[in-house]
Amino acid sequence: MVTLKEFLAFPAFVPNFVKDTLFKFIIVEKRSKIVVCFCLLIAVALIMRLIPMPAGIYGVTPMYAMAIFGGVVFKKDKKYAFLLPLLSFFICDVVVEVLFKLGAWSTPGFYEGQLINYILFALLTVIGFGVKKPGIVSVGIASLVAPTIFYILSNLSVWAFAGFYPMTADGLKGCYIAGFPFYFPYSLLSTLVFSAILFGVYSLYKAKSKALHLSHS
Repeated sequence: MVTLKEFLAFPAFVPNFVKDTLFKFIIVEKRSKIVVCFCLLIAVALIMRLIPMPAGIYGVTPMYAMAIFGGVVFKKDKKYAFLLPLLSFFICDVVVEVLFKLGAWSTPGFYEGQLINYILFALLTVIGFGVKKPGIVSVGIASLVAPTIFYILSNLSVWAFAGFYPMTADGLKGCYIAGFPFYFPYSLLSTLVFSAILFGVYSLYKAKSKALHLSHS
């Protein structure tokens, strides 16, 4: 049985009222779930935005996994399902933009056409709503579907609105060919990996939280 002291792992000099206050915050299920998920999403998104990828590796991103995660975890409270992934990604973009302005990062956080990506990102959250019970198979399928849909719709929008390609069948084909390295294989693989990380960490949190409830009841 996990006790409050063991779970929080505070040094002996920390006053009991501090532990009790944090405990009361942790065991409020809805609030704690929002905080934990929000921090988890920001951490994953920010770390990956600030890790430079080796040459020839494209499309490694946690954004699809974040959208799926939000849709699954907050299926019954859909405003958070859309809000938390979008807000966490926006905060990361702000951080990157600030670093770019300071000369500490080579690429900006905000760029032309980014709004479309945010809209598509929000739409991918709906995929999480379709996951009845999160498991290896269901989350794995969702992790393959999400980047595939994004690849199809994002390249379609580039072809239709960016003006880089002629408005012909060959132009559309060329757009999809140019975008394919950003989809396969690293976009698919990274979504599987990040989904495993997000759902794995959240499962550990739920197990710890449940044990904490039992020990304090």
